[in-house]
Amino acid sequence: MGANLSPVSSTSSTKNYVCNQCGRSYRHASSLLNHKNSHKTGTYFCNSCQKEFPNLMSLKNHRRIHTEPKRYQCPDCGKSFRVSTALVCHRRIHTKEKPFSCQQCDKRFSSRSNLRHHMKVHWSSPPLSRGSSSAFLTIPSRPFL
Repeated sequence: MGANLSPVSSTSSTKNYVCNQCGRSYRHASSLLNHKNSHKTGTYFCNSCQKEFPNLMSLKNHRRIHTEPKRYQCPDCGKSFRVSTALVCHRRIHTKEKPFSCQQCDKRFSSRSNLRHHMKVHWSSPPLSRGSSSAFLTIPSRPFL
């Protein structure tokens, strides 16, 4: 096996291959190798449309729009997708299903990525209270001239 690709446990149904940079786990060594491309940062350009990407993985994902047909069609509205998981997520628009909930505020979302995006509101630092003694918040005692 390649460097840092040894399985964590022996059961095939669990995600045994863990990225040593971010902790994401995968069932197959090949999936982990593919994921590691997301950590190769730089400037990558699509040779078909010249769009710029920050890492090799995002470029590889993008390239599919130029090559792969949209095989999965929504029976409700006809919109088509390249991967079945995108169709599953899209169908939640029609069903109003929101299976992903925020543990901080109980808001619900139709996709894990929307939940992840929402979580950023909880990561920002809390607003300063009115009684803060920070120097940059002090109000001058006399008016500006």
